[in-house]
Amino acid sequence: MIVADLRRRGVGFRSLKEALDTTTPGGRLISHVFAALAEFIAGDHADRLGQCS
Repeated sequence: MIVADLRRRGVGFRSLKEALDTTTPGGRLISHVFAALAEFIAGDHADRLGQCS
């Protein structure tokens, strides 16, 4: 996973506009939640498109 590889290298992400900082435990939690939601929405969208065929 790209994010895990970057973290091993000591790279973090800190948003200047949102309260998101992946160098903190809370920021990593939020980024994981966002990633899980994005994966769910993408899968749900793919399922709905498959039903339209």
